[in-house]
Amino acid sequence: MKRILPLIFLVLLFTAAVREVMDPDFWWHLRTGQYIAETHTIPHLEIFSGTSVGKPWIAHEWLTELAMYAVYKVGGFAGLIVISSAVVTAAFVITYLRCLGEPVTAAVSVMFAAFAASLSWGARPQMVTILIASAFLLILEKFVCSRTKFVWLLVPLTLVWVNLHGGFPLGIFLIIFFMFGIAVDAGAERHWTEGTKRSLLTLGGVLAATIVVVPLNPNGAKIFKYPLETLRSDSMRTYISEWHSPDFHNTGFLPFAFLLLLTITVLAVSERRVRLSKLLLVLASLYASLQSARHIPIFSIVVAPVLAGHLSEIPLWSRMVDRFTSERCGVKATGITLLVFVCAIGAWRVSNVIQNQPSWERTEFPAGAVEFLRTHKMPAPIYNPYEWGGYLIWNLYPEYRVYIDGRADVHGDEFVAEYFQAVRGRITPLAQLERHNIRTVIVDAHSPMASLLRQSSQWVVAFEDSQAIVITRRSSGTGTLVGPAGFEPATNGL
Repeated sequence: MKRILPLIFLVLLFTAAVREVMDPDFWWHLRTGQYIAETHTIPHLEIFSGTSVGKPWIAHEWLTELAMYAVYKVGGFAGLIVISSAVVTAAFVITYLRCLGEPVTAAVSVMFAAFAASLSWGARPQMVTILIASAFLLILEKFVCSRTKFVWLLVPLTLVWVNLHGGFPLGIFLIIFFMFGIAVDAGAERHWTEGTKRSLLTLGGVLAATIVVVPLNPNGAKIFKYPLETLRSDSMRTYISEWHSPDFHNTGFLPFAFLLLLTITVLAVSERRVRLSKLLLVLASLYASLQSARHIPIFSIVVAPVLAGHLSEIPLWSRMVDRFTSERCGVKATGITLLVFVCAIGAWRVSNVIQNQPSWERTEFPAGAVEFLRTHKMPAPIYNPYEWGGYLIWNLYPEYRVYIDGRADVHGDEFVAEYFQAVRGRITPLAQLERHNIRTVIVDAHSPMASLLRQSSQWVVAFEDSQAIVITRRSSGTGTLVGPAGFEPATNGL
């Protein structure tokens, strides 16, 4: 049974990670990958939006985007869904390998940690950061225990990381933190040896080498400032929900709250003392996750081995595990049956999610309005909501360039703040439409913007369905509709 339960854990983890492609930013990532594949160039200036075209763009996820497009070309959405689930699973399998002691306890602890991070799962480049961060932690912890030379693998891993995602500074931080942890533990135990000094020198060399390879990317040394500018961005912290602190009134954050409370309880009950270096790393990652929900997965992969190690020291828990995993024939047969059942559920879910992808797309994004714009060639420039920008980039570029999309770093704090102030009714959006000479608006059919433009004699509804509305401007002075020859506007109530 002890061998079967980790397999059940693995299948459950993969099954839970399987989900529809739902991230609004996914679409512009896919278009960027296509652009790189077809032009054999990596963009350094903005090309997808009409409002920010020509601005500097640090495409820090270029290699992930290229890989995403390659998977899409070969396997479509099915391939993307399976591969993204495999990346999430691999990240937490590595976390499982970092857990010492009893495998069932390790599996349970990692499962709790995984579900705490589940809000961020999906076909997203940041999942690569969770995977590589897990590998960093495994290598660094092995080095602390056995001084293995495999620690130098962190250098090529950093080189890959910096071309996959802008989260690479996390790796540099982890190296620095482990150096600090070695020194802190040696000082706390008053056991400062030659081995300790050699370990610090080795990690110092690894740290220097990782910093040296960071500029080996298409953006060069500019990549150093990108993460800092992102973390300091007022618009991201203010308007992008993922960068907000977790809201425990939202049920989606309950697994994170449970993991946090469980960890506190287990550490309080366990008689084993937590190493100071591990406690400091847990606290640092916890602080980051409470500052921004985006960092919860980092806390999860950091805390899971700590939770597993101390949970196994609690006698009541150990007796429960021993009783449940005893090698009686009935228990073993139950485990095998459960494994087969979980595999069947996993296969059903993968099939169901893949089949549901098109209907999910039609529900969450303006598929009908996009088809209308393709067919009728409505006049540009267009105005669109933030969350639809990526979808429009994938479907309409280069015929149309979007007003705004999820690349807040490209558009800039001032522009993003002005957009959200207009959406929230603090300023009139009509000024934005005039300033950017917007000719066609595509927004949620039930949005305040739609209601406002319906009442204006300068705008007319061209298309409307349950998801979106397309409204186009009348030509000034004539009262005629700006549109292709023979075009007829939609009637009211369409």
